[in-house]
Amino acid sequence: SSSSSSSGVSPSPAPSPTAPSSSSGVEDAVAVSASADASDETPFHTIERSLGYWDSESAQEVLHHLSDLWLPTQFEHLLLALHSWTGLPWYATLVVSTLTLRIFTFPFNVLLARNQLRVKLLRSEMEELHGVLTSPQSNETQRHAAASSIHQLFRQRACHPVFSIDWVIPLLFPPIFLSYFLSILNLCMGEGTMATGGCLWFPDLMSPDVTNFLPIVSGLTWLAVIEHSGSQFYFSSPRLKFWMRMSAVSLIPLTHAMPAGIFCFWISSNLWEIARLHVMRNDRVRDVFGIPRLSTLPPLTPTVW
Repeated sequence: SSSSSSSGVSPSPAPSPTAPSSSSGVEDAVAVSASADASDETPFHTIERSLGYWDSESAQEVLHHLSDLWLPTQFEHLLLALHSWTGLPWYATLVVSTLTLRIFTFPFNVLLARNQLRVKLLRSEMEELHGVLTSPQSNETQRHAAASSIHQLFRQRACHPVFSIDWVIPLLFPPIFLSYFLSILNLCMGEGTMATGGCLWFPDLMSPDVTNFLPIVSGLTWLAVIEHSGSQFYFSSPRLKFWMRMSAVSLIPLTHAMPAGIFCFWISSNLWEIARLHVMRNDRVRDVFGIPRLSTLPPLTPTVW
């Protein structure tokens, strides 16, 4: 017998050169899973990945909760009805609805700006009367007369500091425009006809703009709104304006993964606001709406914050 047989040890078979190792099999499985996940990716996932603030379950829960509120749902129904009634493509439907919403809120912009600037015109008189009210040398009769004069000034000029831009705008406009934004985001995530409702280089409104041109235009137009808005509302805060400028620039990378349909809203809204702010600088237009001319306002004193 041979030496191998006498020793009782059988030789081990040589490994096959074509047999895949277990580690490479795991790597292939992971690669296939990743490619499947990428193919199933929705606009929500791209938005979430670009922001990177929440985990998937938390972000989806918050977003779905906000989208199911009454006002976003009503806006969504209105957008679907407008698209069906007019027969316009989706990009035009979003632009028309955005301009309609801006026209609806225009009277509130006029009322707030008019009240704000009329109060500014009373600053010198108000400071004098306020000095009488707070002076320890004033008696009760003088304080009562100063308070009556203040109320009379407000009635004569048809303004009041209670209706100040500082708190009315944050209370009135963000719920409206946030609800409108959520309604469009809902449509971009679930309305299949928006996949062919775009134009030019962004035919699919459910997907991000691969050229990043829409996010850049959106950020730059919002920056232009910030630059023009100071004279409109007659306030100056260097620090606040700096952070507003930074927010406009940071929106470009933060929103690059948003569906293209969102930018039909943002860009058209920003262009409307730029035009409105430019027109409202005209003295004749300001006279028509009863807004004080810029030349009649006292010197602008920058705030410290």
